[in-house]
Amino acid sequence: MRHAILTAGVLAAVALGWPAASYAAEPAKPSSTEQRADHTLTGQPVTLPQGPVVAIMRLNFFPAGFKGPLHKQPYQRYAYVISGRLRVTYDDPKLVREFGPGEMIVEGVDQWHWVEPVGPEGVKVLTIDQTPPGAPNVVIKQP
Repeated sequence: MRHAILTAGVLAAVALGWPAASYAAEPAKPSSTEQRADHTLTGQPVTLPQGPVVAIMRLNFFPAGFKGPLHKQPYQRYAYVISGRLRVTYDDPKLVREFGPGEMIVEGVDQWHWVEPVGPEGVKVLTIDQTPPGAPNVVIKQP
């Protein structure tokens, strides 16, 4: 009787278009996605500060309508878009690029730029900096 109920359930699932695999008791398997870069968005080689560094990871949320100030990073910055779309605009060289979920950004070093979300939902971005101890990695351009 138990076998007949299980078989009927599987047949009903197949008839409804549910994948049979959803009923299998398989353990979850790890997975990974890799992205590599040896140059920045603007074509510079990726470099690191010499000597000891501090690794800083931030989760940033930029709401719709936000426009970041004109700024630059004196050291390498890596970014990963978690949700939404991010537009990055560089002054020199003139460059505008958009990034979406799952995309990695290697920002240019010592190049003025700003960021802004594209669309109504804002954007969530994970950033990683490696700087000498005590050194900031954002310089805002003064008017």
